[in-house]
Amino acid sequence: MRAFLFIVFLLLSFATLQAQDSFPAFPLHGETEPVITVPETYVRVWRDDEKKALFHDVVSGAYQPEFRKLGEWTKTLYPGVYWLHYRLRNASDSPVHIALTSAANFATCFVKKGSLPWEKKQTGWLQSWTKKDGIKKGNSLPLLLSPGEEVEVYQRDDYWQQVPKSVQPAVQVPRKMAEVQYLQAQAIPPLSAQANKMLSAMIAGILLFAGIIYWRFYRIVRVQFYLHYALFLFGFSLLYSPLGVLFQSFPLVDLYVGNLAFGFGLFYFTQFFRSYLRTKVNYRRWDRWLIVVSVLPLLSFFVNYVFVNLLPPPVLVHTLPWGGRSYILVLDSLLVTAVLFIFTHRASAGIVATIPALLLWGVGQTYKLVHNLLQASNPAFQAHGLIRWMNENTYVVDLVSILWIVSVFSSLLVQRFAHLQNKVLKQAVRNERLKQQKEAERHQLIARQKAELEQQVEARTLELKQSLRDLKEAQAQLIQKEKMASLGELTAGIAHEIQNPLNFINNFSELNLEIIDEIKNEAGANTALGPLADDLRVNQLKVLKHGQRADAIVKAMLQHSRFRVGEKEQTDINALADEYLRLSYHGFRAGNKDFNATINTHFDSGIDPVHVVPEELGRVLLNLFNNAFYAVNAKKQMLNGTFEPIVSVATKKTGRGTEISVSDNGTGIPQKTVDKIYQPFFTTKPTGEGTGLGLSLSYDIVTKAYGGELQVETTEGVGTVFKIILPAKTN
Repeated sequence: MRAFLFIVFLLLSFATLQAQDSFPAFPLHGETEPVITVPETYVRVWRDDEKKALFHDVVSGAYQPEFRKLGEWTKTLYPGVYWLHYRLRNASDSPVHIALTSAANFATCFVKKGSLPWEKKQTGWLQSWTKKDGIKKGNSLPLLLSPGEEVEVYQRDDYWQQVPKSVQPAVQVPRKMAEVQYLQAQAIPPLSAQANKMLSAMIAGILLFAGIIYWRFYRIVRVQFYLHYALFLFGFSLLYSPLGVLFQSFPLVDLYVGNLAFGFGLFYFTQFFRSYLRTKVNYRRWDRWLIVVSVLPLLSFFVNYVFVNLLPPPVLVHTLPWGGRSYILVLDSLLVTAVLFIFTHRASAGIVATIPALLLWGVGQTYKLVHNLLQASNPAFQAHGLIRWMNENTYVVDLVSILWIVSVFSSLLVQRFAHLQNKVLKQAVRNERLKQQKEAERHQLIARQKAELEQQVEARTLELKQSLRDLKEAQAQLIQKEKMASLGELTAGIAHEIQNPLNFINNFSELNLEIIDEIKNEAGANTALGPLADDLRVNQLKVLKHGQRADAIVKAMLQHSRFRVGEKEQTDINALADEYLRLSYHGFRAGNKDFNATINTHFDSGIDPVHVVPEELGRVLLNLFNNAFYAVNAKKQMLNGTFEPIVSVATKKTGRGTEISVSDNGTGIPQKTVDKIYQPFFTTKPTGEGTGLGLSLSYDIVTKAYGGELQVETTEGVGTVFKIILPAKTN
């Protein structure tokens, strides 16, 4: 089986090679015509839709079955790669000078003479000169065929962005072409081509110069249509510039730059129309249409040149010819816009003057397009009159139209610029006056703010000075408190040391009194010993009294320096205040039998229980109650009993917490000693009647233990009010 398949393969290969070798060569009978077209029967063609075939694979037979005779090939012509295969033979008796040529963008010819190896040569209209062989400007590859000599050609034509009208190869005869060109040069003035180039360069310079001027106008007046007009002029100046000379060696760059400049210029010419005639305000729907058509030339450039390889050939058949004609739609749309503006507004003579140029440029090109389409469907159709003249003088039509439009609009814009410049100058004068006025107001505001700032600085300085004084006073008080705290610790230590010997003194004093009583009883009638025992008893009582007083001072000192005991609990403040008020009153009456006072209570039933140590807060209340009773009793004694003592106790709930106030109508506290009443060992009572630790201990309990406040309001000779403020949540 394998042997059979191998034999079939050899037979097919041999048949293919035999068919290839039997392909006839086209005979050349001398240098008879300038261009000799190779008949279809002598040409085989194949379209490489994938554009991947290599010459080695083509000539080796891999793609030979794909080739068809050109006369039998009926496929539609698309942009793409076409492989042509033909042979040429010199059938004359003299050497023949010929040149292979191609109308494709890029062409590669593989040439073989007899047994010589294949020779590769490149040409094409868009091929860069660095890669182009033969005559670079004429796109031709010269060959010399001796009499009877034959040459085989594989020609790869790449129609990159053009639809080929025909793929039939042709051969140039250089000598005959030179004769024809010589005769044409005699009939046409020899300087016409150079004159056209010089005229284009001059027009490009004029447009560039005008673009720079209008760019400067835009920088002065900042009106948008001056910017659009300047960019339009820049685009067309680049289009008419001598790019062919600059990029002669790189025709593809020349093609890119020229088409891009044309699309760029038309786009900004449309934007100039939109902004100058205010189509967005006057014709909103038509303005949207102008936006769409303005991008068509640029879109055509990108589709036909940048992304041409991404589109399938059937699509390119339509996009390539119609994309290049999109500018006609732009010109006709601008003509409609100008006519519409004339009929709906009070148009100036300048707008009316643009109509002939737009008609010549836009409508004329439309007629030309229609003629070409009709001629393509009916080759016998011939144009006459204006259409024929426009077909033969396209360059002149475009140039006259552009110069006409540029001249008219330049005149309009110069007049508009003079008006706008005058307006800008007036506005500048107004702005300068306004600036000076604002500058004067700013100076006044700065002066006023400076005066206010100086006042604020002065007031702030006074506040800072007062704060500094308060800080120094607070610092002094803090130092004093630290000293007193240290003194309290020292006092506690001393009190502990004094307590024991003081207990011995008091105990033995009591024991001595008992012994003296026994001695006195045993002495009986002994008159000498009795008075002596009485004196000894009196002395011992004084020792006991002062010992007990010293014991009270020591206990108060220990109480002042001792930490609180017990646990915090929810305490009814009203009940606690009432209990210690009664206790203080009865205790004070026990030592002063003839004392009576009026007690007023105002307890707020709505206050919540407070989280405190009852015994600790009760000690504070007891100190305040005792001081109040002492003060009213002292005033009563000063007034010889004509005074009615009143002590009032009140509780209430405030926004800050629970408030307990203890007030009396007693002697009050001198103003000069108010700041000292919370200092340990400071007392306003006579010597021997107070330890000076009660208020100090109370202040520490309220402020330090519970984070509250102990306030005093007093008027000497009128009375005193102490207020305990406990926060809602005690520490």
